[in-house]
Amino acid sequence: MPPDSVDTPDQIISNSLELLYGSPEDVIKGINHVLLLLGKSTDTLVSIVQNHQLMSALARLLGDDSNQSIELMFSLGKLFLSLSLIEDFHQILSGHRVGALTLGLVELEIKRAQHRGSAPASLTTDSAVPANCVIDLTSQNLFSQKQERLLFVCLSILDNLADDSTVLKKMIKKSLVDILIQCILYRKPSEHLFVAVSLLNKTSAFADTPSDLSRNGCRAISQLTHLLSFPQNALVHDAINTLFNISFHQECANFISAEKIHSRLLTFLHKNSLCNITLKLIYHLTSREEDRQKLYEAKITTCLMELLARVSANEELDKAVAGILVNMTMHPLCCEELMCLGGVESIFSIIKKSQRDGTKQILLKVARNLGRWTKCLQCKLAKASGNHDVKPLIGVVKDPEAYIHGLYWEHHFWGAQFSRCMQYTLACENDDLLVEWLGIMNNFTRDDLPAGVQWHDQLDDNKARVVDVFNKLHDSCHDDIKLELIIWIGELCSSKECCIWLASTGVLDIIHRVFADRQDSEMRLQILLLYERCLLFEITRFHIIGGDDVVGIMLGCLTGDSSLRFAAEMCLLLIDEFDCDQDSSTDFNTSSLTSASQPFSPSGTSPMNRFASSNDLDNFRTAGFKRMPCVAVFSRYRVICFETLSSSPSRFCSALENTPLTRVPSMNGAFAKASVVEPAVDPMVFLH
Repeated sequence: MPPDSVDTPDQIISNSLELLYGSPEDVIKGINHVLLLLGKSTDTLVSIVQNHQLMSALARLLGDDSNQSIELMFSLGKLFLSLSLIEDFHQILSGHRVGALTLGLVELEIKRAQHRGSAPASLTTDSAVPANCVIDLTSQNLFSQKQERLLFVCLSILDNLADDSTVLKKMIKKSLVDILIQCILYRKPSEHLFVAVSLLNKTSAFADTPSDLSRNGCRAISQLTHLLSFPQNALVHDAINTLFNISFHQECANFISAEKIHSRLLTFLHKNSLCNITLKLIYHLTSREEDRQKLYEAKITTCLMELLARVSANEELDKAVAGILVNMTMHPLCCEELMCLGGVESIFSIIKKSQRDGTKQILLKVARNLGRWTKCLQCKLAKASGNHDVKPLIGVVKDPEAYIHGLYWEHHFWGAQFSRCMQYTLACENDDLLVEWLGIMNNFTRDDLPAGVQWHDQLDDNKARVVDVFNKLHDSCHDDIKLELIIWIGELCSSKECCIWLASTGVLDIIHRVFADRQDSEMRLQILLLYERCLLFEITRFHIIGGDDVVGIMLGCLTGDSSLRFAAEMCLLLIDEFDCDQDSSTDFNTSSLTSASQPFSPSGTSPMNRFASSNDLDNFRTAGFKRMPCVAVFSRYRVICFETLSSSPSRFCSALENTPLTRVPSMNGAFAKASVVEPAVDPMVFLH
């Protein structure tokens, strides 16, 4: 019976304390009396919690769970759950070890369920379960209804106490994650399952949890992905957030990827309550190549266009959306779909309206990735057309046949946006944005320009502003800007008319100074590629050869890394090739590829010898050559003839493997190794 209404709270607490030491029925009465007091007033609550004798007696009962009925433990759990709802009481509850005792009670109920599912009916609950015994709780409803209610109460207490990170860490050390794994493997939708996932979500922020979830034989991640099919949004939200937290762990990410949840995740983007957390998880998955492919197959491109439309409407770009756009534009087939669906137009429309530099910068990175794809497509298409083979286009476009029988420029991927990109690049005053604009520009080829538009015409029409931008090479601007400018100028040098224009503006003299002043390999490599193209035309050839110690620095690059050394060799061979001609005042002629190069001699009258010192020649020889390799290179068609057998037998024999022998005239009558690299492959594509 309820306590007499005339009794004061202190009297009720005193009477309840006496009942706690009686029979099980008296204990339940005493607990219920205290429960009735909880709704009286705040002062009454404080009196209950601060009564050390009462709290100690209740905690003793919670720890003596082996001899108590499940009804008694449920009543006791309700009392502690009510107290745990108030954050100010958490320290007092922790002082009485309520969290640890509750955790032990949950573990006991799981063991009882395991016994019920694995042992004969005559087996008592006191029998031990082998340490290596893993009970399948997924296919049987092993928890009774009373157990489910008790588990819900106990897990709710732990969930409330876990708001304190210090308490949560202590619980994790006491195998909380292992206990929660057992709880979520119980597939029957129940209240305790919801609380277990909520608590697991909190633990997933700690480093130990992903390791526990990804260990061999653990099916927790599979169960979490299964929960995504439940209709309860709160449960699904906690499951997605848990998957997001553990996706930082490589093994967990592998398990998540293997569960094939990509299509389901995309459907959550249309639910307001799940959209944001789902975007975060998708963002993490898109950092992996295999997941980008799965998301592409799940039709993420349509979702990306919807996200762009959403950004266009509110002009705010979520960080997760930004990451997804950048990562997915690293997937060639996704790039193709975005280009065909008008993704470029949507991106530049947002850039035009947006006042946020951060939004512009991210979208420019996306556009830059799309430009990289179109440039790669042109190289692959040239190779496929030359060999009449669609294999180079496989994985780059969805339908290779549709491209190989047509012309690239007919697709007009960039024509409508070129003029806008050019004007924004020349007018940009923000260094971070300028890097991205220049990155877009140096991905453009002449086939990306609108019909009737040529690069040299654009340079003439905007001469003053273009020169101002190029002059940043000798300003104290960021190195990234200088690097992008050099790459863009190198792309322009593919055209003779642009080379003439550059020679008339003094830009090459600035590049010579950068080449001499900068020691980093990346900058010098791009300048060497630029020089390689300039050497093909008379108007710029002597600008390079006559540059201040340019040839000497090239010789010094022969002792650098392999890519830098190779680029320097190409330039030196072109210089030597023109040096051999009686009349070098002509543009490069491909017929010279069949002629033999003359031995390198420091005493000749060639322009090259005027700048090569004896130390430079020593550098050239210590790089492994006795004479100049018989190599001729030009911008879009490369024929590489390796050193003769007599000049370096060991290197020749190494190069001989897996390559057919071709008769090539050599300087001493021996046969040299020849290898033809595919036409129209621009080195800028692979190095940028």
